[in-house]
Amino acid sequence: FQEEDRKLRVTESAMKYFSSLKVPLVINTKANLIISDDRYFNLIASHKAPIIFNVTIITLDKSIAKKMEPFAPPPQDRLDLIGRLREIGIPTVVYMAPVIPQAGYDFKEFAGAVVKSGAASIHVRPLYTTGWMSKSKYWQDVYSKNKTSFVRNGAGWMTSNEYMIDAAHEIRDEA
Repeated sequence: FQEEDRKLRVTESAMKYFSSLKVPLVINTKANLIISDDRYFNLIASHKAPIIFNVTIITLDKSIAKKMEPFAPPPQDRLDLIGRLREIGIPTVVYMAPVIPQAGYDFKEFAGAVVKSGAASIHVRPLYTTGWMSKSKYWQDVYSKNKTSFVRNGAGWMTSNEYMIDAAHEIRDEA
């Protein structure tokens, strides 16, 4: 569901083909085209086999989201899409991925908004950085400011298990 598909129509063609064969689908997306172009929403709505829809939302904060995902729809647009999908019987999983400690999460608020939107579940996944990315000044500053939230992971860094467990418990309790 990339912007180029408006011209190339690869996703559209594949969706029509899979529907004709009644192939069940798992779709992972930030939902750009599905939100902005009814043609793509209708492809999902009319699919002739089950679909599980996974949409990534890493934060509810519109300004943080814009910095982290400059080309993705705002979080509220994705939450609204979840409601539309639920109305037509398509279960949606929210990928809170990656969980980035410096994003200023309120996990209870996040879980409440996701549940209210109609999502079937929330999947949380830690942030991993490796190679040149983990050695960049930006990420080195992030690690030093959030020491308790990150651990070494081979040659890189990842969100600590403790941070992820606390996040998962807060989300579960609110949901």
